[in-house]
Amino acid sequence: MGRFFSMKIGDIPLPTQAKILRVLQERNFQRVGGEDKITVNVRVICATNRDLEEGVRNNTFRALPGLIKTFLNRETLTTVSN
Repeated sequence: MGRFFSMKIGDIPLPTQAKILRVLQERNFQRVGGEDKITVNVRVICATNRDLEEGVRNNTFRALPGLIKTFLNRETLTTVSN
């Protein structure tokens, strides 16, 4: 299993967010210029200082249906603020 860490997930441009979500949904991707699909098994770890629920409402952040609520409702989630 691999790991994908994004320090500022809320700052990623919408087109890139769409590509990341597609890989997470389909669990595969194709390299630029490649012919074969590569299967991935990845754990995603993200951090942000932005309100992602507000970003979804303002169309500045894309999320799978229920994705943010799933993350926010995890018992192991720890929120650190300055």
